Amino acid sequence: MKLEPDTPQSPSTDATVERSELGPRVRPNDRLVWITTAIVSALVLALLTREAFRTGLWCDELLVLRAIDRGPFGGLELPGSSHPPLLRWLLAGASSRWSDGALRTVPVACAVGTVFAWSALLRRLFDDRWLVVLVLPSLVFGAAWFGVAFQLLPYALIALFAVLHAWSWFLLLERRNTLATAIFVGSTLFAAWTHFFGLSIVVADVLVWSALVALRGAPRELLRCAARTTMLTWLGVLPLVPILLFYARTDAAFPLDVPVDALARFALDSRALFDASTLHRLSAGSAGWILLYVVFAILAVHAWRRRAAGDGSAVARVLVLLGACSAALPALQVYSLVTGHTLYERYVSWSGWSHVVAIVFACTLLPRGAGRWCARIVAVGSLAVGLAQFVRGRGAVNYSTQDWSPVIDELVQRRLTGDAFFVQDFDLWRDDANFDRLWFERYGRASLPIVHGAWLRRSEVYSRGLQLDGLDPAVRRVFVFSSLFDGPWLTRMPRSGANGWRLAGMRVFEHQLGLALFVRDADEARPR
Repeated sequence: MKLEPDTPQSPSTDATVERSELGPRVRPNDRLVWITTAIVSALVLALLTREAFRTGLWCDELLVLRAIDRGPFGGLELPGSSHPPLLRWLLAGASSRWSDGALRTVPVACAVGTVFAWSALLRRLFDDRWLVVLVLPSLVFGAAWFGVAFQLLPYALIALFAVLHAWSWFLLLERRNTLATAIFVGSTLFAAWTHFFGLSIVVADVLVWSALVALRGAPRELLRCAARTTMLTWLGVLPLVPILLFYARTDAAFPLDVPVDALARFALDSRALFDASTLHRLSAGSAGWILLYVVFAILAVHAWRRRAAGDGSAVARVLVLLGACSAALPALQVYSLVTGHTLYERYVSWSGWSHVVAIVFACTLLPRGAGRWCARIVAVGSLAVGLAQFVRGRGAVNYSTQDWSPVIDELVQRRLTGDAFFVQDFDLWRDDANFDRLWFERYGRASLPIVHGAWLRRSEVYSRGLQLDGLDPAVRRVFVFSSLFDGPWLTRMPRSGANGWRLAGMRVFEHQLGLALFVRDADEARPR
């Protein structure tokens, strides 16, 4: 079976559509699509730049910055920075002396590039330019991606490489030249060396190649292309194996989660992952994520029918889309189930776009007239929900990221001579690897000594509270501000490790983060 249809089709009368080996597509020079792409990318640049300079680094970003300060290779072994080193290598010339906005320039630039990559991918998947115009902004403003795209974290980079890789499938299957191979293999390797979740793209590629090669009459040229790209990809990811094993052994000693029923956690995580799309409100209940697998089944049945009809191009388009989708939600679900780790929305932010695209694409498979209008209606609904989420989020959904100056101003106003800033050591985050300590060292204008609570596991901190009892008796008052232990928890925390201490003051800021003041019971001092 050939990848192109066996029977020639008459050229489309729509001037915005052109034929290609993998079916009709929106013309690359379509004016409406380019205007939409330019407007959306300009908005992304402006809004993310604003967030990058307005907000301060939060705990995970501070750990990445600490690793950058240790050099291209010195940061590999630091606790808490268990990501492949590509982002740190791209910022090898940076240091903690840089401003927060300057440090975030690489993620912001990658986020803008992702908009253009989405536009290119959507033009290859759809032959209706209005679907491209409607779906593109919904991917940008409605997903969890926007809330992390400006942060000094690998999620903006892996999003760019994942979308580029999905687009490069079309490029490779049509051209199979050196440039197409370089983009295809390079985007895979960059994704894997940015975040270990990028390895799911490597596995998904093997599945897509296997399905394509299994087509009856697959040409020898396709077999050679599959073998060449697979070999180059696996050679590129092999050096990651020892790094992955090192981090796995290090992190295994300090599990992040209290063990719960595996199936209950799987259902909860699956719902959270599906919530990273703009369409999650169209399904109710904790099992709403099953809708996506219904869409996968529809796409698979369509591919099988087109295979029987001899339409290899339609089969290839569907398999590429299924490959991009399987590298996202299904791969992360397997990871959650096997490792027992909770998956947060930021983990899937780089791949949440596949939810919307798969559902809209499935709508286009309805009979010609109904499919086009159904897809447009779903795209409009997705855009409406996405814009509503965006407006409600005041421009970005941040994860404990905010302007830290009000916190520091409050601390400076309330401090007294002899006060200290308290940080609780736990798990990997202890001594100079404690992210609360890193936060205070970067932003704390108050000249306060830093004191550490006795090391515990995270679960022990939650059950016993902060370990204030072991502090030097000369320390009478301590301030606490933590990215992990928020204001409500500090108010009601267990006191088995804080005998003789009382909460004398609390101010809660964004994301429920609280600046708490603890004083010894015998101390009559009051916050000013």
